[in-house]
Amino acid sequence: MNALTNAPSLHPALPSKRPASPAVLIEADLCGLLRSAIAGAGSQEAWARAAGLASSFVSDTMTGKRPFSDRMLAALGVRRVTTYHLLDPAGDATDAERILAALNRTDRRALLWLAIDGAPRKRGDKKEGEWRPLLADLRRLRALRLVEESPEGWGATAAGIAARVALVAALEKKGGADA
Repeated sequence: MNALTNAPSLHPALPSKRPASPAVLIEADLCGLLRSAIAGAGSQEAWARAAGLASSFVSDTMTGKRPFSDRMLAALGVRRVTTYHLLDPAGDATDAERILAALNRTDRRALLWLAIDGAPRKRGDKKEGEWRPLLADLRRLRALRLVEESPEGWGATAAGIAARVALVAALEKKGGADA
């Protein structure tokens, strides 16, 4: 049940009763919720129809071209609350770990492709035999605010650097397994 409308939630993974203290979600969590909701509905078009949204809008949101609308958030059983927090200069490791959990393998590889210090890197500057991300991969990371595009190339944001550091630490802990 959607807590706001007492109607069944369009997201099958959401509980019918909310916990006493609401969970704080980041944008990566919303992308995961949206993917799960679409999988539960059978297709993106079916979920969009049930949510009263255009399928193209849902697609644009998933690729980071558009932000989550209030209607889409309501269909996911989520409401937008804007807060501001002071972060440690090294970043918030908890957020970095949550972001990594929401990334697919290609997104993690694209994160590792970025310069360690966050300096811009051009996709065309390729060493022989080196994998490079597609433009769509970098745009997905931009939608999560992990990278930003500049005339000099693609560079990691502070959150992107923190997520990259967490990813490298996780890989070292596993013994260097592939991303």
